[in-house]
Amino acid sequence: MSEDSGEIAIPTQRGVVTFASNQEWQDMRRGWRINICTAIADLANTEMHRRIWLRPKKPWDHWSDIYEQFLTLLLVEPQDGLLHFQELGYLTAAEASVISDLADVMSSYVPPENWTDEIILADPAWKNVCEIAAQTAERLHLLITEEDETRALTEGDPEWRRNDDED
Repeated sequence: MSEDSGEIAIPTQRGVVTFASNQEWQDMRRGWRINICTAIADLANTEMHRRIWLRPKKPWDHWSDIYEQFLTLLLVEPQDGLLHFQELGYLTAAEASVISDLADVMSSYVPPENWTDEIILADPAWKNVCEIAAQTAERLHLLITEEDETRALTEGDPEWRRNDDED
């Protein structure tokens, strides 16, 4: 990371990423880390999947919203995304290693043909994704110390609970 006149430039394999200031870098890092922790918690939360996906009025369209949220946070190519965010200083090598297994399982997951939310919930491969997400969350809890990150990793997206009574 190089700092000249308040601007920060971080070289990565994708090119140099520039931030206007150290504060901007810290804010972006904090937001990304909270979002990835939230996405992992949401993937692991099978109770949430059932309660939200199977009710008549859903705050999200279907299971793929959670799936896409996770992959988008890693720039769609999970292993490349993990390296990129590690180079940016958003993840430590240990954190990236823990998330790596989940990234691999997520990127290789293919929903059953003619899927519905019910079919996804019963799919053994989806259950494996959820189990790996739960294991990832447990392992990250040993590495993460920031209160807002651990809360996101434990609670996931609070929006689903706010919408839980709206049917």
